Amino acid sequence: SGVAYANVSGLKNGISGYCDIDHAKIIANGWAIGNRPSFYNHERLSGNLMDSMVNGNVSVMNGFVASNEIDGATIYLYSANVDGNTFEGKSLETSYCFVYNNHVSTDKVASAQDLQKYVTYNNCELQIGFDTDYSKTMSVSALSRIQFNSCTFPELAASVNDSNFMNCGPVTITTARKEQSEFDLTGNHWGELNTSELDFKGDGSNMSFINDYYDDFNLSKVLYSDWRGSAVADAGYQGEGFGRDELNLMYENLHKNGLGSFADYSYYWSSSESSENDAWRQRFGNGNQNNYYCLSEGRVRPVRAF
Repeated sequence: SGVAYANVSGLKNGISGYCDIDHAKIIANGWAIGNRPSFYNHERLSGNLMDSMVNGNVSVMNGFVASNEIDGATIYLYSANVDGNTFEGKSLETSYCFVYNNHVSTDKVASAQDLQKYVTYNNCELQIGFDTDYSKTMSVSALSRIQFNSCTFPELAASVNDSNFMNCGPVTITTARKEQSEFDLTGNHWGELNTSELDFKGDGSNMSFINDYYDDFNLSKVLYSDWRGSAVADAGYQGEGFGRDELNLMYENLHKNGLGSFADYSYYWSSSESSENDAWRQRFGNGNQNNYYCLSEGRVRPVRAF
C-alpha cells in the first residue's frame, strides 16, 4: 500500500505497517508515522518515507527516509537509509543507519552503530555510540565530514574524522579502557581556542575540551592527532544538489518530449546515495528509479546549471 501526493491531518494513530509514503503532508498531535519506537511491524512504518513534510512523531524501520522535512518530539529511525532530510524537534535517534547529507536541529540526538557523512548538527546534545536510554551496551558509530555547531557531547563512543567542532562543549568519554582502548578523532578542526591549546600542548596531552584517558586512567583514550588549523571546507550538509529528483525532471521534461538525446534503454546515475556502497539511478526507457551498486557502469548527464 502507499500514500502519495496526499494531505493528511487529525490522525489518532500514525501510519504504520508495510507502506510507502511519497510527496505527502502529514500533521499529527502525537504519532504521524508509526506508533512508537518498536521492532514490531504494526507499531512502525516498514517502508519508504520520501519527499514529504511531517509534523509529528516518526518511527521508521528498514526503509529509505529521503528528502523530507520532519519536525517531531520523537523521531526514531532503525536500519534505514537517511538521505537529504531536515530534522527539527526534540529528539532524533538513529540506529544501524546510513545517514548522509542531512541537516539536524533537534534538541537531542542519539546514534548507535551508524555510518554518517555530510551531516550538520545545530545546537544539539549528542549521544554517539549509545541509544537514548544511555544503555551501557556500546554500539560504536563512524562519522566523517560532520559539521557540529554549538553542540554538547555528554557521551561519545565513535570515530569522528575530517569534521568541524565549532563553539562546542567538551567531548566526554564514559567507555572503560578495558572495553575499548581508544577512539579515532583525528583530522578534525576543533575551533580557534581549542586549536591554540592543541598547538601549544601537542599530541598526547591532556586537553581541556576532551574528558578521557588523560583525565581518568580507566577511560578510553581519544586520538586527536593531525588536527586542522582551519575548518574542513566540505563538512556538513551539502544541500540538495543534483540528485534523483533532478534526474527525474530531466526525464519528464526533456526525454519524454524528445529532447536531450538520452539513451532509451540505459540507466543514468544520480548523485543521491542510498547506502555506503549504493546510489540511485534511473532508466530512461520507462522512468523507473532504483538503487544499485556504485561500481556498476552507467551513463551520466552533466549539467551547467539547473
